[in-house]
Amino acid sequence: MTCLSKWLRSNKLALNVSKTELIFFKCPSRILNFKYHFKIDEHKIKPKSSIKYLGLTLDEHITWKPYLDQLTCKLNRAIGIISKLRHFTPLSFLKNVYYAFFDSLLNYGCQVWGVSNQSIIDKIQKLQNRALRKITFTARQTSISPVYKQLEILKFEDMIHLRNILFMHQLENNMLPEAFNNFSTKVRNEHVYNTRIVSRGLHVIPMVKTRAWITFYQRHLY
Repeated sequence: MTCLSKWLRSNKLALNVSKTELIFFKCPSRILNFKYHFKIDEHKIKPKSSIKYLGLTLDEHITWKPYLDQLTCKLNRAIGIISKLRHFTPLSFLKNVYYAFFDSLLNYGCQVWGVSNQSIIDKIQKLQNRALRKITFTARQTSISPVYKQLEILKFEDMIHLRNILFMHQLENNMLPEAFNNFSTKVRNEHVYNTRIVSRGLHVIPMVKTRAWITFYQRHLY
């Protein structure tokens, strides 16, 4: 970091220390028994339990709990807006409000935080059901599946499946950035014999050993 600071100064650049954060990603059961002192131009950077990156809040254990707490509040706020507008606006306008204030939050990064565990999907699905019931004035005891079909809206879990399918389609056709070149390998490259799994053209994600690692996060570089 000393060399980096010198290089920045020689090139008339400055590091925005106020927007620089440090976080240790680790397993919940692992305890770090050392103190890490980090300085940039005499400014101390202390480790944090969570950071915000591209609109997503990452915690040190990657549980997504801080982000989901924030997301739940925003989704409940969107449901409140819909419940107030539904008495004065037509269905077509309410759908636009849903896509603007609710669906946009569901879509953003759902392939990452939405697949952590089934409880997250169930929790978000209940909020989506509430939003659609508000739009269509559907009672709680009534089945919600016909409402999704009527409004032509995907359920949250189906939304994640669709995004994964589109992602794999782009991966298969080399339409993704180079960073995803080694994201997965085809089963045919892992097996010698031509089995049924190989003929289906499935992909596998390489297994890696994980351990505590340090990420230095710099949001802005001026």
